[in-house]
Amino acid sequence: MRRFALLTLAGFTLAAPALAHHGWGSYDDTKVVTLTAPIESMTYENPHGELGLQFEGKS
Repeated sequence: MRRFALLTLAGFTLAAPALAHHGWGSYDDTKVVTLTAPIESMTYENPHGELGLQFEGKS
């Protein structure tokens, strides 16, 4: 039982940074956001993608 408790605690400890990083506190899935702009750059570096858009002539 003690080993299970230690493994569970270790699991939560390791998962906490991922939960903090991927927090959804300010995410509202009821709002649709539409961006229309020329794409300047696009990259994918696991685990996140990045899209660079040109806005009002600025990068």
